[in-house]
Amino acid sequence: MFFVAALLVVAIVAVLVLTARELHMKSSSPASHGPSQLAEPVPFLHVDTCLTHCEVAAQQPAKPRSDSPRQCVIGSAQCQVQAQDFANQTVGWITYYTTGPDPETYLFRTEDAGQHWRSVLSWDGPNAPTVVSGADGTEVLVVSGCCSGASIFHSTDGGVHWASYGLPAGASAAFLNPHEGWANIPDAQMHAYVVFHTTDSGAHWTRIARFELSPNGSGALFPLPSSVGYFTQAGTLYLSRDGGATWKAELAGRPEQIPASATFMRMDSRVFNTRDGVLTSYYCSASSCGGPDLAYAYSTSDGGAHWSEPVRLPTDATGVSRIIFIDPNHWIATISELAPTGYSVRRVIRTDDAGQRWTVLVAPRDPNGYLTDWDQFSRMQFIDPMHGWAATTDTNSEPGISSLRTTSDGGVTWSVVPLPAPVVEANTSKP
Repeated sequence: MFFVAALLVVAIVAVLVLTARELHMKSSSPASHGPSQLAEPVPFLHVDTCLTHCEVAAQQPAKPRSDSPRQCVIGSAQCQVQAQDFANQTVGWITYYTTGPDPETYLFRTEDAGQHWRSVLSWDGPNAPTVVSGADGTEVLVVSGCCSGASIFHSTDGGVHWASYGLPAGASAAFLNPHEGWANIPDAQMHAYVVFHTTDSGAHWTRIARFELSPNGSGALFPLPSSVGYFTQAGTLYLSRDGGATWKAELAGRPEQIPASATFMRMDSRVFNTRDGVLTSYYCSASSCGGPDLAYAYSTSDGGAHWSEPVRLPTDATGVSRIIFIDPNHWIATISELAPTGYSVRRVIRTDDAGQRWTVLVAPRDPNGYLTDWDQFSRMQFIDPMHGWAATTDTNSEPGISSLRTTSDGGVTWSVVPLPAPVVEANTSKP
């Protein structure tokens, strides 16, 4: 959870600096227009910006290689196939790592929607990487892991050639595209962050700010090419349109359906383009509950200037469902329900009208023709309302991905996608 919060903090600081480095955050005063304008500067926001001589040295990166991949046996503790990442309907990426005395991670690329894969990169270490690809899959950036020892690999020719860069020592990074990103290092109390920025895929890092936040605060960002940014505090959304000089309470209070005894927990966001986005607000309905069990979504189509009425998101006995926001209107959620047998089963539901109506999707059949359930689906990714991929797991084997599936009808039907050839089943040793 802290890692997610830290990345959100990185985002808000980045937008403060993008267009307002000349602003002095400590002495900012609010504008005097609108009844919801804050009467004084936000007391829990404190940013010290760095204006000159702020480039920092990064740690030594790992060297990119193109070694022949070692065999990866599904179900074995020595092999972990990791989540897929598709740039479009045909180009995508997947990784796996092997453990042992000399652990290695391998990156594969497909150009035919997963029918064939080729190994394009390897490096030392069993790290779970993050892949950020351009829309056509030509430019791609890979962050090998978090914090100490993390490396960045960057390619502008679809993985034929790679450059490697380091992160500031101890930092975690978030990239919105293959060339611009932010990194942060938390202090011991985890209430302050030193933030760094790069515009050349990590070749150079600049220290831009130290950001201090109250324990109950969190930050998020509409990553627009402007000075718009926002953060949240105790369920209120504050938005800045001048790079952080002034802040205005845009969404205050809570939906009428939420009882006064409910506790606000967090806000998250999903941005689709420069105008459309969704903000989700999570609550715990009882003082003793362990997680959020109430959630509402607000939508904007003008970059945050106006927001829709809140829409209740589906929940179940285990709390708030996982929501995949494909675009402003098409969302997919997973929920758990009790079957007649008394066991909990997973259901997948879909909305095409921003949460007004939901449709239950029938569970897909497995390769042998039997009707299965959704419990094996560990991660879904949709690049548009119709085309998506899902990593599946075998609940009876070791953790990790055991197969990959794809849909071209919005999740109604799924077909199996071959994994890279070096990935074999435990007992057959066949691809």
